[in-house]
Amino acid sequence: MLKISVNSTLTLLSVVLMVGATGCGSLTGHYRTANDSLDTRQLEAAGYSFDESGAQLPGKVAPSSSGLPTVVLDIRNGDRHMERIPISPDKPLFIQDVVKDAKLTNRLGKIRVSIMRATTPNKPPVRMDVDFDSSGQNVMQEQNYALQPNDQIIVSKDDTTWLENMIGNASKNRKRPGT
Repeated sequence: MLKISVNSTLTLLSVVLMVGATGCGSLTGHYRTANDSLDTRQLEAAGYSFDESGAQLPGKVAPSSSGLPTVVLDIRNGDRHMERIPISPDKPLFIQDVVKDAKLTNRLGKIRVSIMRATTPNKPPVRMDVDFDSSGQNVMQEQNYALQPNDQIIVSKDDTTWLENMIGNASKNRKRPGT
């Protein structure tokens, strides 16, 4: 009969959790890319169009009537709602402003937010994930990005469990060698 000590069980469990928290895709054969989880097939079927890098081309989202530069707010909650938000040239617009003004946490509860920012032609957009404080209501100050024209703000309900949050926080707080 095989005897396993509590210490070896805990060690094995901690190794599994640490590997899972690192997102190491080489163990599962999947490597993460900038376009992971960006499935645009449904949007394309609905008439939206995207360039080769994945950035949205003007289409079903109504253009701004003010003539000001805009960002696109893309709310994904079962169905998708997209709208343009004008950016004033004399006052910066931050992601926290959009979350509060659109009452996104009131409507969806705990949310996940990413900003897709176009780079140079023929290059994929940069994905910037936005973290929230422990209340889930306020954007972490270091990630309260100033929005730029043509940014796409992708908002979805955050269904992560407390265990996933705990593992994520442990990996973020872990001191990396050489820092």
